[in-house]
This record gives sequence, C-alpha cells and structure tokens, in this order.
Amino acid sequence: MASDFPNPDSQPSYEQEQATVPTDSSAAPIIPPISQPKKRHPLRITIITVVIVLLVAAVGFGVLRYFGPVLVTQSFMSDAFNNKLSDAVNLICPAQQAQARASIALAGSLSSTVKIDTSHLSFSIQNEVLNSATVEIDGNLSAGSSATSVPVSYQVALQANGLWWCVNTIHGGLKL
Repeated sequence: MASDFPNPDSQPSYEQEQATVPTDSSAAPIIPPISQPKKRHPLRITIITVVIVLLVAAVGFGVLRYFGPVLVTQSFMSDAFNNKLSDAVNLICPAQQAQARASIALAGSLSSTVKIDTSHLSFSIQNEVLNSATVEIDGNLSAGSSATSVPVSYQVALQANGLWWCVNTIHGGLKL
C-alpha cells in the first residue's frame, strides 16, 4: 500500500490526530454559515405591482373624471366660437345633436372668418355628481384684433355619456 507520506514514521498516529482537534468550543475556529439564496416571491411581487398600478389608474381616472366637465366645456366653447361647429356638435349629448345639426345648417351659410378669443374665460365646476355636472363660465370674449371685449356669463349643464361628458344645456350670454 502506497502512502502519501514519504516515511511511515512521519504519518500521524490516531492520538496525534485527536490531539490536534480542539476540544474547547471557544478555541474552535468560527466558520460562517453557508448563506442560503434569498427566496424570491414572484406572486407577492406581482400582486403588489398590480395593486399599485390599479391605485394609480384609479386616482388618475378620478382626477380626469373630475376635470372632465371643464375640459369638455372649454373645448365646446372654443369650437363654437371659432367656426368649428361640427366639432362642437360632437360634444353635445346625443339627444340634442339633431337639433344642433339643424342649427348648424343655418349657421353654415354665414361664413365667418372672425376669430373669437376665448382665453379670457374662466371655467369653474359648480356641482358635480356621478351623472351630471354644472360648469360656470365667466369672463370676456374679444373678436379678432379689436381691443373691444364683451363680458359674458354662462351656465353649462353636462351629462355623463359613457365614461365621458357631453353638453346638455347652455344658459346665459352677455352680462348686462
């Protein structure tokens, strides 16, 4: 039997091996524990991500839904005063669109190139519930490059139309 030691006398005996093993636990070398790989929880991460995305979407949709009546009213007023009547009619509720289209046919014969400045109008929500809202418009309208401005006040009633809003009725006009 071949030995790894060149000389049989140089092999340690059993007693010598036992003597080299420390019996005192405080003298034993500290061996760090083998680190276990961290367990990933893909289902938990997915659920948390989905919840966060849904919360952000709900808050975003709520804010957009709240400002929707003002956005629709601004678009309607700009389109109506600047000869984009077909665009304005698309913002009117379906029940009133037939009447609005008949009015456009009359107004279509009156070609207007005057640009009405609606930038001095202020829009504020007076009340809003799930399916209706009222927007108040106050301010001044000016035509073209003239320095003359006309004070106006409107009350615009809107209705929910699917997930968005449509113009139902408009009351008001020139402030006297």
